[in-house]
Amino acid sequence: MIRIRFSKIEPWAFLVFAAACTLLSARSFFDARQSALTLAEAARQALPPDDPAHLIPPVRWSAPLDDVFIHFDFARSFARGRFFEWAPGGGYSSGATSWLYPAILALPYAMGLKGFALGHFSDWFSCVCVFAGLWALRVAYQGLSRWAPYLITAALMSLGVFDWSLWSGMELPLFFALWCSGQAVFRNLVKPEPRARLRSTWLLGFIGLLLTATRPESLICIGIWFAFAWREDPPAYNGKAIRSLLTPLFAPSILLLGVRALLNLVYTGELADAGSIVKLEPLAPFYNLGEVLKLWALNMGFQLGRITAYHAGDNTNWGSLLWVLVIGALWQKSTRRDARVLCSMALVWITVVANNEYVRYQNDRYTMPALAWLVIAAALFVVKLGQRSFDKQRLPWQGIGRLVPAALALGAVLTWSMHQLPRLHQQNWLFGRACKNIAEQQVRLGLLLGSTSEAAKHQILVGDAGAIQYFSDLPGVDAIGLGGTRGLPFARAVRLGIGATVELIERMAPQERPDLMALYPSWWKDLPLWFGRPIFELDISGNVICGAPNKVVYSAEWRGLDADSPPFVLDRGWHVVDELDVADLVSEASHSYRLFDRHSGYVLMKILPHLREPSRDVFDAGRILFRGNRSRFRLSNLTAGQSVRLVIRAAPSEPMYCRVRLDRKELGEFTLLPQDAWQESSLEIDGGLVKRTGEFEIISDRGECNLFHIWALQSDY
Repeated sequence: MIRIRFSKIEPWAFLVFAAACTLLSARSFFDARQSALTLAEAARQALPPDDPAHLIPPVRWSAPLDDVFIHFDFARSFARGRFFEWAPGGGYSSGATSWLYPAILALPYAMGLKGFALGHFSDWFSCVCVFAGLWALRVAYQGLSRWAPYLITAALMSLGVFDWSLWSGMELPLFFALWCSGQAVFRNLVKPEPRARLRSTWLLGFIGLLLTATRPESLICIGIWFAFAWREDPPAYNGKAIRSLLTPLFAPSILLLGVRALLNLVYTGELADAGSIVKLEPLAPFYNLGEVLKLWALNMGFQLGRITAYHAGDNTNWGSLLWVLVIGALWQKSTRRDARVLCSMALVWITVVANNEYVRYQNDRYTMPALAWLVIAAALFVVKLGQRSFDKQRLPWQGIGRLVPAALALGAVLTWSMHQLPRLHQQNWLFGRACKNIAEQQVRLGLLLGSTSEAAKHQILVGDAGAIQYFSDLPGVDAIGLGGTRGLPFARAVRLGIGATVELIERMAPQERPDLMALYPSWWKDLPLWFGRPIFELDISGNVICGAPNKVVYSAEWRGLDADSPPFVLDRGWHVVDELDVADLVSEASHSYRLFDRHSGYVLMKILPHLREPSRDVFDAGRILFRGNRSRFRLSNLTAGQSVRLVIRAAPSEPMYCRVRLDRKELGEFTLLPQDAWQESSLEIDGGLVKRTGEFEIISDRGECNLFHIWALQSDY
């Protein structure tokens, strides 16, 4: 009788429990943020009267990660009908790693929740998503044990680093809610009735589509669900029948990723997203396979080590308890099926994100889904271990010995709680401090730039600074490349060197180039030193999350740009038929420029006097070919049968010897002596070797060969 009555009220009991855990966790982090922002406002009020921080209003909301505001930037663009645009007027950007989350945020923005109000909405939305996810986990695991959802909820909501990511304002709460819903559907996927199984498969495929739209790497989850659904009931999915599982699960997500790649290709010339180009080590231009594998192994070890030594406990010994419980879940028959799914998903996820060089930063947020899955598996084992003491079946021990499993389960819960509590307190503090850092540096700077009377006239160059862009609402350029600007490949340029970035800025019309720069001097080194004049800077103390403690605003002075189009040695009676601007990625792509060594092609830049007009500066960037390296490129629009004068520009710091080939035939050698000035050298090519398009090779035989510009000249006669 009591059990029947409890069964009726149990859903309400869990609803209250899950809601309480969600709100208590959220409140602890939001209170830490508010306390930190209050402290920041008090410090602002104490600044000297002439400090520019007094020109802006108090910061009422902030996030612990600047990336949150990149989502806000895309949400604003969606609300304005400018899809996938990061900065006003910048055009399509492939830097929106999540499509669904900014699209959801666009709705409240369009309804008037702008500025700080959008941040408060994201808090509310995160709470709704987390609660919905916990309820979905109840649906998924209540059949295994009535108490499993309670322990899972308590374990997840006490996991400090996971909560930090949940309440940060990023897309993780939405991902969590969708994944939990997918897990609930997956557990009901293997059913004897074909129609019910098909409905569940299509529903899971739709959830997978939403997951992929939230985070593209969610295709991992769909793959694991497919593998275990097929493994559970192979006869149902043999031969042609397997299509009834493959198509509904994968087709929607594959189609979405295909559309995404096609848009990237059309608007940026790249299949990959800007975030992948900037962050993934296999796409780094100067790493060979061995180095990529080494970095991947280091990132794998880093993630596993952080889970063990930090996130699962306050030291390695107590953190190892998580792995003991996970192994127990894999060993115990009643939890083995679920644990295999969860652990496989976690392992593959960690393996994939280990390719991301940013996995070591941002409080390990990229590892959080995998950590949550491991904690769920451990919680399932603890619940079933405790229930063994109360099973009606005959046990090998009697009397007080029956309580041993329950005692072990209780001990695991108490040990987890004792050694997770310090981490929870630390994460609360870190959350507040990180919000304060972003508020005092990024948010204030954005508000300040947007509040000036001349704001509408400015365009700003930033380095992956979403808050500056969001609060200033200025057109501009993201030098890191996640923002995208008119299809120019800034994401690929940033991995080559600063010179490649400036070459792309040179491609922009003078009136469209940034007139302000808000950068970390320690990150960008020569860029602000050569092209900027400091105006003011914002310094923060106790930095834990920003790229550097000081963000400096510069007035941009793009000296030397637009001065290097023709070669200095261009004589009357000759004209340029084709031109390769080395280190300009657009020019290189149009000339099929290729390097044959992964450790070659580093970009350098110089500003030196014009050879004919010494009062004028000339900027140019080039690439370094180390000894034994070679590059290949094509020059077109040549008049076949007419002689060609091949001209190169360089500024070598040591004697430079570069052999030249045309269509694999030796032509000769460029020889230049070291000089701190632009030098140009030419090589005559007999007309009998000239075709309309020629494939040239530059080979560095003796020392470095640093090339900045290459022209093909032909006579007017």
